[in-house]
Amino acid sequence: MAIVQGNDKQNALFEAYTGRDEGCDGARIGPNGCAKLLADLGLDVTDRRVLVLCALAKAETQCEFSYEELVGAFKEYKINYLGDLKKVLDNYNSRMDRDFDAFMKVYKYTFDYVRMLGQKALPVDDAISYWKILITTNYALYPKFMQFLMEATNRPRGITRDVWHVLPDFLKAVKTLDDYDENGCWPCVFDNFVEFARA
Repeated sequence: MAIVQGNDKQNALFEAYTGRDEGCDGARIGPNGCAKLLADLGLDVTDRRVLVLCALAKAETQCEFSYEELVGAFKEYKINYLGDLKKVLDNYNSRMDRDFDAFMKVYKYTFDYVRMLGQKALPVDDAISYWKILITTNYALYPKFMQFLMEATNRPRGITRDVWHVLPDFLKAVKTLDDYDENGCWPCVFDNFVEFARA
């Protein structure tokens, strides 16, 4: 990893949120510092821009930012003040609705960020919660897919990385059940979903 060295303004912005948590030295912002940062940004924890912030910083641990992560993002996106950070988050969040690649960068990052250490899959309820935050496009089959995950007897017990990563492509490609190619390369969860939706 390259050594990160912020300018005086970037360092001051980072340091404004350190020292609020026991065990977190000046090189790390802990949960209380993160809560203060989000409050100063006017963000609720369920706001998609929180995941944008974490993705742009490449944060590895929930409710924590290392100096390298956050100041690295400040340098990359030319952020010197809190207002700069807010503008970058607002702009990237808006861009996600019109730029599929920008959306997928944050979307794919989220799976590993929110998954508990050692877990191979996300619990279905957790996946649904994050999908509700991330997916704002009105895909035709999205509500039915959520219904399948909550009601179907053959619903998955967990959401694997493969299913997580493929869902946006599936929703984009399969606009109606008639568009679904049963001989395609979709994970079997989607076969089960289509069977549920056609019943």
